[in-house]
Amino acid sequence: MIYVLMIFAMLGERYFDPIVIKANRINLKADVNKIIIFSSQGVIPFQIDEIKNGNYFEGDGKFDGEDELVFYARHCGEKISTEKISSIQDDFEEILEVSLEEPDKEEKAFCYIGVMKEDKKTKFERQLGKVNPPTLNFSNQKDDFIVEQKNKIAIFSNSSPSIKSIEIVDESGNKIKVFSGLKAEIFIKLLNLINIEKTERDISTKVAFVKGGPVRIIRVLQPYADIGFGIKIPTSKVISYIYEGFTYVENAVPIPFNLKVISRSAYANIYLKFIDPKRFKSRENDIDLRNSIGEKNPEEDWHMWGYIEGETWAASYFIKEITKIPIERSLYFRSEGNTLEVGVHLNLLNLPKGNHKFALYGFFFPPGELEKAKKFVENPLKTKVIKIK
Repeated sequence: MIYVLMIFAMLGERYFDPIVIKANRINLKADVNKIIIFSSQGVIPFQIDEIKNGNYFEGDGKFDGEDELVFYARHCGEKISTEKISSIQDDFEEILEVSLEEPDKEEKAFCYIGVMKEDKKTKFERQLGKVNPPTLNFSNQKDDFIVEQKNKIAIFSNSSPSIKSIEIVDESGNKIKVFSGLKAEIFIKLLNLINIEKTERDISTKVAFVKGGPVRIIRVLQPYADIGFGIKIPTSKVISYIYEGFTYVENAVPIPFNLKVISRSAYANIYLKFIDPKRFKSRENDIDLRNSIGEKNPEEDWHMWGYIEGETWAASYFIKEITKIPIERSLYFRSEGNTLEVGVHLNLLNLPKGNHKFALYGFFFPPGELEKAKKFVENPLKTKVIKIK
């Protein structure tokens, strides 16, 4: 009993963690409509996203190759006994056991991937019970891509690779705007002759792919950078994964040459704008924004994450290097009135030639859940998959 309580305590700390498993990792090939995921909690929400040559597509109904199977760690549970597995295995063509383990703990949680025989799926769901999926709805309205989940509404742009705003819905049904977008400022001085200044408005986007399911929404964007004189060049695609409570965005920035060759100064500020925050926290700072009038702006080299807290909401962002990027960065911080601008200041002049890859995590959750987000980003769960039938 104590061990079971420890498992559920672990999963409570892993509320945000999605588990993503590729078909070729577990050597599984099956019809999508035969697959089911279950645990000691019941049949759990999952989705299958099909990929070919590195690109998401509508799918051929087969789970194989690069295809991804996705579910939440929090829906896993204690190990199902051998006797119980034996009593249900005749309904399955294959069963695989997925074990989840904290990097520094012995407790494990378990989920099961099943390939069901024909006409057995409905009976099994009725027999075991179903876990309800999270609220994750989206719609397109003019230029806006709108995502609704629980008591918050996020508005993304369909014409630029950015989020425009986040609103929370209070108990009376009123919408309160707490976030007003991602901003970017880029400054480059060429050979002491030409000054180039660009913002996020100079990057336009075409939406290449959108898919929503019970676990996540995927948006693939193709940005185009305006370099002046009416010329726009395509940059690497941007993939956004929108889960309950957070968004994960992968970016690739191709740099064809070292900017030092043609520039004497090059830097960028990339930041988020929050409305009515009361606290800001980072690796080296913890600031009460209501009592910081006249204080010197905080400093922090190699800034990697920030936490912003309002009266009834909180947000956090994390920067993750996929390839090592030896670029100097520091905290960008500007607090004025009821608005906080916070993010990173980048020294682009020392950015070397190459294809640089990085990811951004953006969380939006109730106050006090920073440690859950940090665990997910900094100490991901270990997963092991074995075939038991």
